[in-house]
Amino acid sequence: MSRHDAYRTTDRRTRKGAVALSASAASGRSAELNSLFGLSLLLGLILGLAGLLRLISP
Repeated sequence: MSRHDAYRTTDRRTRKGAVALSASAASGRSAELNSLFGLSLLLGLILGLAGLLRLISP
């Protein structure tokens, strides 16, 4: 096993650990993020429709 292979395997391990940590941290905030995403999506739809109506109306 060369030195390059050793670096590659340790790099993979740290990435998997980082992904697991971020996934566990995100699972705690999933409800908050979902409600925030829903609100921002609703606001975007309302503003988008208002903008379209403004363009269409004479």
